[in-house]
Amino acid sequence: RFSISNTIGNIFGLLTDFLTGGALPADALSLTSISAPYSIAIRNTNSDASNKQTECDETYYDVFNDHSSISETHKCGYGVGIGFLQFDQVDSQGQAEVIDMGYIDVGFHPEYGSNVLPEEVDLVLRNDNIGDNTFDTVELYSDVGADLWLHYFEDRSNTLEGGTFGNITDSRLWIRGIPSGTLPQEEINAIFTMIGEAPGSSNLPGDIPDRLSFILAIKNFSGDATANQNDLTLPVNPAAPPATLIMVAGTERIKSLSYNSTLMRGGYATDVSSLSIHVENLPEVLILKGSFQLSSTGLSRVNFNDPDLNTISQLLDNALLTLVEVVLDLGSILNTLPDLIVGTAGSSGGELEVLCLSQVRQTWNDGSVRSPSSLGVISMAIGSSDHPWLTDSDHILLSQDTEIEQVDGRDGPVGPLVPVAMSLRISNISRVFQSYDPVTSIRSLELGGQQSGALLVGHIRHSGTDFSDVTAQSAMISNRPGLLSVVQDPEKLVYTASEPIGTITYGGEQGAQRNAIRLEGLPSSFQLNLGDSVGFQADTPITSIMVQMTNATTPLTMDGDHFRFWVDADQAQASLSAKISNVQSVQRYSPIDPNSTGPEGSARYSLQRQVSAPFSISM
Repeated sequence: RFSISNTIGNIFGLLTDFLTGGALPADALSLTSISAPYSIAIRNTNSDASNKQTECDETYYDVFNDHSSISETHKCGYGVGIGFLQFDQVDSQGQAEVIDMGYIDVGFHPEYGSNVLPEEVDLVLRNDNIGDNTFDTVELYSDVGADLWLHYFEDRSNTLEGGTFGNITDSRLWIRGIPSGTLPQEEINAIFTMIGEAPGSSNLPGDIPDRLSFILAIKNFSGDATANQNDLTLPVNPAAPPATLIMVAGTERIKSLSYNSTLMRGGYATDVSSLSIHVENLPEVLILKGSFQLSSTGLSRVNFNDPDLNTISQLLDNALLTLVEVVLDLGSILNTLPDLIVGTAGSSGGELEVLCLSQVRQTWNDGSVRSPSSLGVISMAIGSSDHPWLTDSDHILLSQDTEIEQVDGRDGPVGPLVPVAMSLRISNISRVFQSYDPVTSIRSLELGGQQSGALLVGHIRHSGTDFSDVTAQSAMISNRPGLLSVVQDPEKLVYTASEPIGTITYGGEQGAQRNAIRLEGLPSSFQLNLGDSVGFQADTPITSIMVQMTNATTPLTMDGDHFRFWVDADQAQASLSAKISNVQSVQRYSPIDPNSTGPEGSARYSLQRQVSAPFSISM
């Protein structure tokens, strides 16, 4: 609570009188809109050559040991911040509750090993909320490379939104090695053309920049009311676009990006979701496009005809709020991205593609040609409670916490924001494509990049932080091919890759029961038949298939190709072990007539091997 009963309430009125000479009543004008772009220009000039503003004293600032300090206490840097408070009506005691607040804090610091700060920084926030309301951009120019810190916070937990209270959002971003200098004008024009705002566009607020080091652009093509320029040479043709495009582009690769965000639904600490993303060695251009729909927040913090404010007050107050709104809406969009992306693989279907490129325009005037690029490492963790998180190996791990099937929300028990947590780390990728058609049930996955090491894919079901009794299953792929494609329909799964896979090891555990399957020497292409006829077939054989299923204290197995089944009835323990090598095809055919007591009622099996070999059986 803030007491405002003794504050000077007419300070903006004094400013109005000063600007108008007192001749124009404050209510004679009506403010109808405040529109982007918003430009923040920072000039850190070296006016004194003996005490340079752009260089921190190395006797005070250690360019190595002090580099990783938090922004607020960093010894070398400068920043800008902007925020707002919205109060409820003043009560009889002259008190007013804070019902909405938010702020943005941006800091600039030297890169690792350097003591140099930018002398010129131009930050532009742009959207077309007054026009088609289809895009948001963050545009940056810096004369030298730097590290950028951004922290934004908003508390709307005391504000009703559609019958429920708003949320608390706390997001923090570090970009290490922000690009510097400027892209050529032809590349800048191509970037804006690709988001549907070609030079001369009547929907673009302001002008296309004449210098640009870095841009983040978010575009919702489904809202475009006018036709876009047809350009087949761009990575995304704006005349035949996807529903959504998200792009990061700059003059050079970015060393790393770390984004951490927490959302409390209704302001409740027990009803929360957390998102952490870390990316290393970002390419010059990173594009995410797909059929998922981005929507605006639907929130409006701006009141252009507030009877409690005079004209100049409205101008300053709403200009500030509109600027804040651009950044907060960007944060809201980014926080909802993981759910939207995962949704493209769900029952509603859709497409998603990630591209890493060297530039947007096909060819620059200096002869530079667009080519595929790559991303070093991307890792992500999202969840509504503590969950397993691997940091040093490539993996996709889903985890389900049985203790949060319901959480204590502001309006009572409610399902968690993130029912199934995810931890992900993938390295050396240049392209990802996945799609699912719910009508045909065809699912496709394509992954391109450099050959990489092991990849773990797993699922774990646990109770809180107690991992002593879990249900878990996982598959470990020994080596990830440079290019791979998986296409699945109701009848079959077709796998194609640029190189063979050494081994795939599957393991599952629930209580005392443990199951394992190990496939060795997988060919670069094969087909799994699904449905009534189940099987495996390939042009070249798989080296071996091994299976173990047991609840025994000491599982039993054999050497060579075999089938062994052992039971200890007294201890209620059993163990099954099997191995078969040089398998080119194995099929199971369903019974012709399941109700028949003759041969037609039995399933049939077919095995094709490249060469014969001894096979041992022990039961």
